[in-house]
This record gives sequence, structure tokens and C-alpha cells, in this order.
Amino acid sequence: MESSGSTIAAAFLEGSAQVSYDADVPTANGSSNVLRLSGGNNGSSNLRLPEGIFSHVNGTDGVTLTMWVKPSTSSTAYMKLFDANAVELGQTNSGNDGSWSDPDFALAVGGEVYDTTIYVGQPNQNAGVTCKINYSTHLTKGEWQMLTVTMTDSDYSVYLNGEEVSYQDAQQGTGSVSAAMAALFENNYIQSLTYSSLGQSYYTSDQDFMGSIDDFGVYTQALTAGQVKALYDSYQYPADTGEGAVASFDMANQSTLSHGATGFLYGTADINVPSISLVEGLSPSFLVQKAMDGQQHPSGDAVRTSSALEAAGVEAIQVYLQDYYLEWPYDAPTTASGAIDFDSYQKTVESILYKMICDPAAEGDEGAFLGSDGNWYILNEEEASRYNYVLFNEPDTIWFGGYQMEEFCAAWKQIYDAIHAIDPNAKCAGPNTTNYVKTWNQDFFQFCYENDCLPEIVTWHELYDGGNLANANDPNDAGMKGDSTITFYNHCLDMTALLSQYYPADEMPEIVVNEYALFDDIGSPGRLVKWLSMLEDQDISGCMAYWGLANTLNEMAADQFNPNSTWWLYHWYSQMTGTQRAYIFNNNPNATDEEKAEAFYNLEDTYYGLTSYDEENNIAYSLFG
Repeated sequence: MESSGSTIAAAFLEGSAQVSYDADVPTANGSSNVLRLSGGNNGSSNLRLPEGIFSHVNGTDGVTLTMWVKPSTSSTAYMKLFDANAVELGQTNSGNDGSWSDPDFALAVGGEVYDTTIYVGQPNQNAGVTCKINYSTHLTKGEWQMLTVTMTDSDYSVYLNGEEVSYQDAQQGTGSVSAAMAALFENNYIQSLTYSSLGQSYYTSDQDFMGSIDDFGVYTQALTAGQVKALYDSYQYPADTGEGAVASFDMANQSTLSHGATGFLYGTADINVPSISLVEGLSPSFLVQKAMDGQQHPSGDAVRTSSALEAAGVEAIQVYLQDYYLEWPYDAPTTASGAIDFDSYQKTVESILYKMICDPAAEGDEGAFLGSDGNWYILNEEEASRYNYVLFNEPDTIWFGGYQMEEFCAAWKQIYDAIHAIDPNAKCAGPNTTNYVKTWNQDFFQFCYENDCLPEIVTWHELYDGGNLANANDPNDAGMKGDSTITFYNHCLDMTALLSQYYPADEMPEIVVNEYALFDDIGSPGRLVKWLSMLEDQDISGCMAYWGLANTLNEMAADQFNPNSTWWLYHWYSQMTGTQRAYIFNNNPNATDEEKAEAFYNLEDTYYGLTSYDEENNIAYSLFG
């Protein structure tokens, strides 16, 4: 049941009433579960509606009742589709004086004397205002049709299948509909009609309705003719024009399901902001926050949020060290000559780590070391194990733009060594470029290999749309350019091949695309399905980019406590169990990596998805969009 204006209690099936499948109902593109009522003596088959469905109705705004109804071919005219009264239904055979004149408001199967009765007055007395209404067009037995009634203190209108139907009032010596409407809404009388039902009459002399009902709704306003037509049209589905887009999976081709795509950049502001229950519902394992006491953002400090995030299941928190600085792009410290002062930056990084992962100590304490600030510290290994560090964020455009690779590599080595001097087991992440830049990566990893400073975690961003190019002037970056959603597979193939040159096979680093998704993708579940599927396909972790709103789990939270549609997508993703089953590219389950990469160039506006199969429970899960 639908209701506008407030939340109401549940409805209850009475007697033989049941909800079951109907293959022909128009409310769900040809099939739905519907309310089935089998008729019989009063009270034997009906749906008792929640009390007070009219409690927020007034005469100015009016009210609308609407339902899809299919009367049985065996139904009779006096069976009530809907009945509402100030006293409980089914309490009298024929009313106060045996003339069926008690106050009552009912919609009947109709077709003979009346289709609607509106009797207004004091309970258990003859009604003071009465009206019976006979429609010019009646419900057709054995067929689904949408019945809609709108009422205000000055108007009564009825519609069948979105079209207004004329009627005659004052049937069988009763009064006018205008008098009935005025009385029904006077002093909010309609709000006193506490008890109501689908299928049961106030009078026990009437049998319960025999037929089916679906999508019963109450609106706390009288819909206009145009709105009623629009409501009816919303149920009209286009004819089947053939097979549409298809996402196919090879259920025999399985791989690990890692759940690595659920990560955030500045997704949380503080403990319980947004609600920790929203975080727990996503089961994230990796996310990015700012450095302790960082000025780049007013909230989202890694240390302040770490305990709550760890309790929610987060295994690793990545720290953007340059977020210590206020301005964006980062305002680099400079020497007297105007050059970037990397010695100053090193001291800033060291001071951040002293506060985040070290405890104060005294000279001579076991494990104590002298910091660059002249103070003694002991590494807190448990605290240190929570974090990994991005030394330079988007260095290809910030601080080292214009392909200052030599300067970048020297700075990387300096800061990398400084961090490992404090924590020998530290994990440093890089190169963390704005997009995947092939030649930058080649030069960077070669330098790191030769100078013993390979990153423990490999990171880059995927933020480019079709109008952007990665290192556009470099012909060696062919195949790496353009929209991240269609070049991503090539990036992964290239990075995997590159890393195999510099890391032992059993020591390959974790790959994290720590900012992914285009501006228009954030908050759009259909577009984000492609991203989480691509990351999962490559067994790569990822964090959604921070494009607009911080502290919202990258716009998965509608507010502090409530999820939106994107949250539900990632929640369903977190609930997938079993093993991943391979997506089939171009109907070819045996596609090579090169063929898959080629297929990605055609994925921008087509389906892509993710499927897993849990053999133990014999359940398959699919997400696609």
C-alpha cells in the first residue's frame, strides 16, 4: 500500500486472503504478486488496512484513492472493493434500523444501482447526509483496470484507466454529491473513518469481494485529471522490441572475489560522521584520509578516524602526506632561490610520522631513536601497521609538472628513505600520477629498482574523460590516452608487465587505484558498476575520487545516517560470496588479453558487470549496468 504524508502501520490479511503471482497484472511490466480475495461470508477474505489512513486528509487538499482491480466474473454488484467507517467493519447486518442507512463510505463492484456510497453522520445512527453514485462506465469483470477516485470538499471525480468517467448522483432517493463532499470534509469528518478494508463491507449482509487488487494507494491530495492520466501512463510499458543490451558471464571460468573496489578518498570526517553503520554495511578494506593535523581539509584526519574505521573492518588507511599543506595545488615550501625545499618537506613528513606512529621516549629507552626535531621517540609498531603513505600526490602535475622526472626521482628517494628510517616496515605508495602515464612509470620504476626505493604499494589515478589525454605529446603513450573507462584494461596490462621486470614473482606489490571514477560517475550506480567490475576483474583495490562532497563516503551517504542508491550498489557488492565468474567480451569466452583490451574501447556506453557464484549455497550474484 502507498500513502503520502506519513508513515502508517502494516496491513493484515484476513481469512483466505493471500498474496500470489499474477502473470497479467499491468503494474510490473506484465507480472507481479497481487492481493487475491476469494469472497465468501463477510470477514472471510479481505485485507484489513492500517488504522487512520485518512488521518492527514483535509478538504482543501482533498484525497485520492487508486487501485488496480480485477473483479472475478463471479463477483456481484454489492461486493465492496473498499470500505471505511468510524467503527469496525462487519458489526451489523443492515444497520441501526435495518435500512442500511448507517454512516459509511464504500467503493463497490457496481454495475447496477450504485458504484459508490457516501453516508455521513454519527456512528450507529442513521446518516444525516447520504449519496449513492452510479458511474456511466462500470468495472469490467475478469479484466485488470485502474480505478481512481479523487475528492475535495467541493468535488468528486472518478477515473477508469486514466480517463474521467461521468456519473449520476442522488440515486435511490439519496442526496447530491456536492452535499456529501461538504459533509465528508466538514470539521475533518473524514479523519474519523479510522477503520478500512479492501474487500470487506461494513454490513455483514454483503459478501466479501471476489477478485484481485494491486497497487492500492492513498494520496493526501486530490490529483488532477492530468496527474491521474500520468499515473496510469506510468504503468504502460513499451512492447517488447527484441533483445536489448546483454551482459554475459562464463560460469565455468572462476577467479578470486576480492571486494577491493570499495574505498574512499576523504569519505569520513570523524568518528560516526557519517554513521559507522553505513561504513560497516560496505565492508571496505582500504581507504584514504589526510595526514594528521593536515590543513588541506577541515576534517578527515587519519588518526582521529582510525580506531572507528578499524572496528568497521578497514584494514589499511592510506595517508596523503602533502595534505598537511593548506592550498591546492599544494603550496610547496621553497628555498631562498625559489626552488622547492625538499629538506623542509622531509622535516614536515617526519613530524607527521612522529605524531602518528611514534610514542615519546627518553634517551636510553629500549628502541628509542633521536628525531630530526631533537626529541626521542619509540616506534609504535601496532599503530604504524595501520597506515601506508602517499609521498607525492599527482606529481606529474604538482611540484614536478613538465616531466621533471629527475627531480621527482631524487625527491622520492629522499622522502622514501626518511620514512623507512623511522619505520623500516613502512609501506610507501606511488607514483600516484594524475592518470596512467606510461613513460613516467617506466622511468620511475627503473630509477626505484636501481636505487633500492621501489614502492611497496603501486598507485595511480583514473580520472580522465574522453577530452583528456595522458601525456598527450608523448608518442610512446599510444593506447594509454583518453577516457579512463575504456583505457583502464590497457593500463592494467601495461603495469603488470612493467612490475614483473622489477619485482620478484612472489613479492609483487599491491596495486591500488586510489582515485577512480569520472566526475559524472559519482553518485550514479549504473556508471559505477563498470568501475567496481573492472577493478574486481583485475584483482585491484580502488578508492572513489573526491569530486564534490567530503565526509559522505564519496557521495554514498545521503546524510549522516541514511544511504543512497550508490550505497546500496556497494552494499550488494560487499554481500557477494563465492568466486568471481568471468565476463565474456564480444561473445568470446576465450578472448586473449589483447582482445579484451580492444573490447574495452567499445564499453563506454554498453553493459558491463560482475558475477559471483557461491557453490556451497548454490547462489549466483550479478551486478551490471
